[in-house]
Amino acid sequence: MRPPFARNRSAVDAAARGYKEINLRALRMLTKERDILLIVDEIQTGIGRTGRFLGYQHAGIEPDIVTLGKGLGGGVPLAALAATGSVSCFEYGDQGGTFNGNPLMAAVGCAVVATVTQKGFLQTVVATGLYLAHRLRAIARELGDGEVRGRGLLVALEIRGRDAKKVAAAALDHGLLINAPHPDALRFMPALTVTRSEIDEMIARLKASLGSRPARRRSAFSDPARPGARASGGRPRRRSAR
Repeated sequence: MRPPFARNRSAVDAAARGYKEINLRALRMLTKERDILLIVDEIQTGIGRTGRFLGYQHAGIEPDIVTLGKGLGGGVPLAALAATGSVSCFEYGDQGGTFNGNPLMAAVGCAVVATVTQKGFLQTVVATGLYLAHRLRAIARELGDGEVRGRGLLVALEIRGRDAKKVAAAALDHGLLINAPHPDALRFMPALTVTRSEIDEMIARLKASLGSRPARRRSAFSDPARPGARASGGRPRRRSAR
């Protein structure tokens, strides 16, 4: 079982490098020669995330089995396993799972697929992803950080000489939710419908985060914009009784 874009780098490294696609094509040839099933993990990269409906399509191959999740549900718990007719051994109802078979969640998944496959949707993902990468590269040049890698709206920024987890924590203080899958990299996976103006706002907050330290005390339930709350998070101030 192999993710289309190298699991060891959180699915973002190889999306920008053609040699990984060559490797995937070679792997498909090898599995066919030896009569081995090829299972592709599309839980992170599938459903439009990289600008194609499924990430492996960049390599021009057809796997035997594909695993899907996360984006398939558009925020609700939903997963799926798809297989070609030649390798499928299940009849309807044979296989169940925690995130499979719920009529409501399945309806949401159908709506997600219908939206992502609309004419022009994936082209917009590609264009927006290029804009995101362009803005991140500008930050990399300005701050002397590393490369920007990825494809579509699955992008990573390498940050040299910085602790990525601390930067992600500082970003949270600025109202920006990103994660640090590696000590020297930040990962960006915005909604597929993100706008350029929203990306510009994200870049502004990211710049502020790269130049600041996270607050010592934060609360997941505090809102800095709420009257009486501390700017760095924490409990709202109590008013004295009169």
